[in-house]
Amino acid sequence: MSFQPLSSIPAPPADCIPVRIQINRKDIVYMHGIIEAYDHLAVVRTIDKHQGIIELLASPSFLTELRQLLDALSEEIPLKVLS
Repeated sequence: MSFQPLSSIPAPPADCIPVRIQINRKDIVYMHGIIEAYDHLAVVRTIDKHQGIIELLASPSFLTELRQLLDALSEEIPLKVLS
């Protein structure tokens, strides 16, 4: 299996809105699962697994729904929106 160098990975589309959040490390896999269960809501990327920082790449048309989901999840797990 050959891997592409990181420089060859395309940047996200210009119309994607990145939303960075910080959660407990133990909740990263859970958050990935929840976000991915909502088809086309956002693409999840782990930025720093040690600090629990993940980035959600959302389409502008789904940003309201993503923020509503994050509000609901913040009642379940500690969650801080960074941007």
